Amino acid sequence: MRALSLLALLSLLAACEAEPAPQPTPRATADPVVVKAEVDRREMFGDVAKKGDFDVRFGEPFMSLDVRGEKIGISQSGGYKVVSSTRTQEGKGYVFRAKEGLNAGEAPFVLTIAPKACRDSFSGERTQYTAWLGTDAEPRRLQSCAAPAR
Repeated sequence: MRALSLLALLSLLAACEAEPAPQPTPRATADPVVVKAEVDRREMFGDVAKKGDFDVRFGEPFMSLDVRGEKIGISQSGGYKVVSSTRTQEGKGYVFRAKEGLNAGEAPFVLTIAPKACRDSFSGERTQYTAWLGTDAEPRRLQSCAAPAR
């Protein structure tokens, strides 16, 4: 009788056991490429810059753009992300049309870099290139200096 009571008690306890929590399903699409460390940035672009690659620094808003081929790395207070662009040559300069905006929900940006002497208003640094950032509707909204990437 004791064995029968014990068996009934064990089966009741097993029935009361909570079911395991469901595991989250993996996402079907990859998140945007966001890197947080310099070593990750180097892996994205490689260590050696090529001719036609640029570094652009905007003092206001505080943002930097690393232009490597048709990829543009954007460093803002929210982190670092890499976007794709199309690159066309205009005279001795370049126009980069990004596939997306600087921030989510914004119109794709346009970056124009032309050989024109520039003096950075924040650092005083002089470069041989000027950069303009904007959109198709207003391609030269912001101006800054650009330098060949190293």
